[in-house]
This record gives sequence, C-alpha cells and structure tokens, in this order.
Amino acid sequence: MAEDRPGWLATTGRVRSGQGDLAGRMREFAELYREKLGVDCVPGSLNVELGEPYDLPPGGARIEPGEHGCPVGVSFAPCRVEGKAAFVVRTDANAAGRGDHPRTIVELVGPLHFRTALGLEEGDEVRLELPAAP
Repeated sequence: MAEDRPGWLATTGRVRSGQGDLAGRMREFAELYREKLGVDCVPGSLNVELGEPYDLPPGGARIEPGEHGCPVGVSFAPCRVEGKAAFVVRTDANAAGRGDHPRTIVELVGPLHFRTALGLEEGDEVRLELPAAP
C-alpha cells in the first residue's frame, strides 16, 4: 500500500464475493447504522481483497456488542472506493483474525450499491483510499 496523502493509504484490491449475511443485519439495524455513520446505507457490502492485511485505525464509529440488540461488536472507518464515499466495516472477530474474513478482506458499505453504481464484477480491480493506522 502506498501513502497518497497524509493519513490515507492509496491502494488497489480485487472485488470478491461475500457470504451475504451482512445485508440482513444492516436491514435489521438500519437505524443504528444511520446513527453511527450519519447516512442511510444500502444493505450489504462490497468485499475487496487487498494484497496485505489491513487494520482499522482506532477512534472511528463503533457499535458495541449488545448495543440496541446487535449481537457483535463492529468498527467503522471512512474511506473511498473509486472516489466514492464509503465506510470500511469490520466485526471484532474479523479484526482478531477469527471471523469469516481474513484481515486482507475489507467490507465496504455506504449510500450506494457499489457493484451496480461502479459496474463492478467479481475479480475487478478497484482503487481504494483507506485511513492509515497510526
């Protein structure tokens, strides 16, 4: 990953299929996502595989386990995919390396259905701007 501007990492990754379970959780907890992120997010995520593990920087938006009935802890960080505003979303289990995704996968959510809006298919390369960890 290369640093493009101070505090941000410019990188590329490949679009990968996910498991499809985040969309349901996002529908169930839509109000909580809106409260934490300040935008209405399209249910589901765009999964992007990076060439190396990525850790979210501390201090971003967060849902604590059990908050408003949410069963897992989730952290968020603002980012950009192909210049479009998005958020990286990562469960505590994935961050610890014991979840459904390795740390080389970033899940992106936001106000767009990114696959449709950007015309993306499985394996396509995408440009990302991610917040750098201190």
